[in-house]
Amino acid sequence: LINFKANHRKTLVVDEGDTWTGLVTSANAHDASSAHSNIAVRFSGPAALDLLQSERAAAAFSGADAMDDWPLARAGAANLEQDGATLSVLSEAAIRDALLATINDAARGEHLDVGVFYLSHRPLIEALAAARERGVEVRLLLDPNKDAFGREKNGMPNRQVAWELHDAGVDIRWCATHGEQCHTKMLLRYGDDGAERPAVLIAGSANFTRRNLDNLNLETNVILTAAAEHPALATARDAFQRRWSNPDGKLFSEPYEAYADDSRLRYALYRFMEFTGWSTF
Repeated sequence: LINFKANHRKTLVVDEGDTWTGLVTSANAHDASSAHSNIAVRFSGPAALDLLQSERAAAAFSGADAMDDWPLARAGAANLEQDGATLSVLSEAAIRDALLATINDAARGEHLDVGVFYLSHRPLIEALAAARERGVEVRLLLDPNKDAFGREKNGMPNRQVAWELHDAGVDIRWCATHGEQCHTKMLLRYGDDGAERPAVLIAGSANFTRRNLDNLNLETNVILTAAAEHPALATARDAFQRRWSNPDGKLFSEPYEAYADDSRLRYALYRFMEFTGWSTF
C-alpha cells in the first residue's frame, strides 16, 4: 500500500455453454469511473480460458481455497480465427515486452496510435521517439492529468512526457475532459490502406508506467494481430480517429498547446517520481 501497488486488472470470464467468453478492459467497475472514457476487447475460445488461468494464479497467490474444479487452458494458447487473426492474453511485464516489440518493429510509413491515461515509462518513451525518428507516423492522445475524482491534479506525468516527445516531433493531442478521465489504455500499429503486414492492437488495464509494466501491479491486456480491416481493429482505429479529428463540430480533443508545460522543475520531479515509484502513477 505504501508504494500504491494494486491488483489493477479489470477482467470478466463467463461460461456460455459451448464456449467461454472473456472481457479485458481499462474500465473500473464502480460509479466514480462511470463517466470516464474506456476501451474493452471481448473474445471467445482458448484465450478466454487463458484469461481464467491468469485469474486463478492471482487467486492462489491471494490464499484462495482449492480451485481444482477450474477448467484448464492450454499453456500459452492463442485464439486463432479462420481469417488468420490471433489474440493472446498478456499480464504484467509481458505487456511491456509486447508494447516495446510492437513499437520497435514499426517501419517507416506505418502508423502508431497511442491513447493512454498515464504515459511515463522511460523505455517506451525512448522507443516512441526512435520510431518517429525513423519515419513512423506517431500520434499520442493523452489525458491532461488535471482531474481525479473531484480533485485537481498537477498534470504529471503526461504533460512532462508530452513536452519531451513534442520536441522529438511526435504529434500530440489532449483529451478534452470536463472532470472525467480519458482512461483508455491502447496502442494500435497499422500500415496504409492495402498494406500486407498485419496490424496490431494492445489494450487492457495497464497504463504505460513503471508501476504498471515492470511487475509491480497485477495487470491484464490482450494483443490482437490481424489484417487492418478486421472488425475489432477497424473499430479501434475509427474510435481513435474520431477523438483525434473532432468530426461534426464535436470536441473530443485539444491541441498540444492547450496543456503544454515546459517547466524543467516539474520535469525533474516527474523523472524522480517515475524512478522511485513514490507517486500515484
